[in-house]
Amino acid sequence: MRTGAGGNVRRDSLPYTLKLALTPDWGIRWSGEAWVAQTDDGGQRINGGGDSAIVLKRRFAVDDKSAFGLELGTTLPTGTGAISSGQSDYSITGIYSADVGNYHTDINLGMTRFGQEDPILGHTQQLWAASLSTALNERWGIVGEFSGNQRDGADATRQFLFAASYNASNALVLDAGFSRSTRNDVPDWSIFTGLTVLVGKLF
Repeated sequence: MRTGAGGNVRRDSLPYTLKLALTPDWGIRWSGEAWVAQTDDGGQRINGGGDSAIVLKRRFAVDDKSAFGLELGTTLPTGTGAISSGQSDYSITGIYSADVGNYHTDINLGMTRFGQEDPILGHTQQLWAASLSTALNERWGIVGEFSGNQRDGADATRQFLFAASYNASNALVLDAGFSRSTRNDVPDWSIFTGLTVLVGKLF
């Protein structure tokens, strides 16, 4: 993933996520950044590993086409030097997922409590996201998402994401996409590509 914020400010990273379904309704997710390279406005570059996070997820089925979800997570300061926040963060996220005709939608509302003290910014951040995806055929799919966050002491953010996926096989999906801030005064953007591999059952 490559993210830019205007001028020389840039962040390149190699994110990863490991997911394990314990039961049809319980799951656990471990994620992080195996490698990060940050460049500030003065051209100073920092390299190293990023922080990691662990999330416990609970599904509450409504029917065969919709469900609610709840995620409880913590971010661990496993990153290198200035790349890491140096403190643990805690989050809770509520999710609603549903199939509507040929489309699938996800609506997320969450809150993060930051462990790092800041004299200007608030300790908590509210996040929201709404996405809509569909399969174009047996191989190709697309998704669009609108999201944002709000934190005391900082301007609210809003961004739009678009991505496409390709089912190479039953066990491998390739994807790529981009996101950009919808605010004219914020030049934030990201481009990304990745793959999802189904390893199989562990138990």
